[in-house]
Amino acid sequence: MNRIANAAQPSTARAFIRRWLKAGGAERLLTAATSAQEAAQLARLRFDSGLSDFLTVLDAEREVLSNRDQLAQAQTDTATALVSVYRALGGGWAAQ
Repeated sequence: MNRIANAAQPSTARAFIRRWLKAGGAERLLTAATSAQEAAQLARLRFDSGLSDFLTVLDAEREVLSNRDQLAQAQTDTATALVSVYRALGGGWAAQ
């Protein structure tokens, strides 16, 4: 039994580390997505004021969508890593 517990420790540690890294990445991407949204709003205001062309607005909005996509992927990866932690700790879900 002790051998099984010792063998499980590295996978548990790896799962915790993966979860921690994924969560940090998601937080940084959330900040980037928020900043991109603000930049897009400013680009739209500049366009509406005649200070910028519409291509700038499109580029800013494309950046917003790219950041949102990356954020969604990071959130999915974080949730998947959390499931790995639960499994490494011996958790599971009962079949219904």
